[in-house]
Amino acid sequence: MIAFKIILNGEKLALAGVGADGVLTSIVSWGSKDTGRKGSANLHVGGIESPAVHVNWIDKDLEVGDSVEVRIVEQQDVDEPQMRKATPRPDKNAEKDFKVVK
Repeated sequence: MIAFKIILNGEKLALAGVGADGVLTSIVSWGSKDTGRKGSANLHVGGIESPAVHVNWIDKDLEVGDSVEVRIVEQQDVDEPQMRKATPRPDKNAEKDFKVVK
């Protein structure tokens, strides 16, 4: 399967993969609020396994100077996610009650 090998400052943090029917994400983000603070950076690695199971390997704060490397690899076995949560499937009748507001 396609997997992400996540390396932070030269140290492997995780080998993440969801198989052929899923979504895998690696996100480095930074944000600040109007509080006079410098803001914060975060590394998130997660995804969705089929059918509708959310998985998470990494959710970690980053520091100025950190180096994040994402290697896309072909791997048979991957690390177990730190979190796995099934998402309830919506009721089929719920769509007919949904209205778009413009």
